[in-house]
Amino acid sequence: MASETATQFLRNSHKTIVGLLAQAKASVARAPGMEPGVIRELCMMIEIHSSLEKELLLPDLLGFEETKAGSAAGREDLERLAPLVRGLRRSRARLDDVAELFTLHAETEERDLFLKAEAIAGLDLAHLGARMRARRTDLMSDPFYQDAAPPRVQDPNGGEQKRRGSAA
Repeated sequence: MASETATQFLRNSHKTIVGLLAQAKASVARAPGMEPGVIRELCMMIEIHSSLEKELLLPDLLGFEETKAGSAAGREDLERLAPLVRGLRRSRARLDDVAELFTLHAETEERDLFLKAEAIAGLDLAHLGARMRARRTDLMSDPFYQDAAPPRVQDPNGGEQKRRGSAA
């Protein structure tokens, strides 16, 4: 089996984050006790995703004419998303804004930037994917990002997965 390329890795990250956005929205009505944990995990995953793109993907793509404009636009999207994510930690009211901007970011990247990157012969996306996985592992081992992968336990009252209670 071939190793996961950087674009596959980021598509999977997009799916994970979109899933967390849906969980966060649903947790208000279905499982309010889970909401703070889902929001913390969501914020951490978006921050890690943004770090990987800004540190590894976008600098590599800026070197190719085909992806220069998309790389700059991707960086702008991430810069607009950062304050919304910071605000989300304090107030759930920004959840819809974060969801809208992140969904637009993911769709734009997958529809345009990733396709162009995959067509560039001189870009080693498999090696970049390996670097991204290693960097994500490093980031997730930092205590600051402990909520990005919280332990889950079975809820005896309904089968929902509850996140461990931790300090915000």
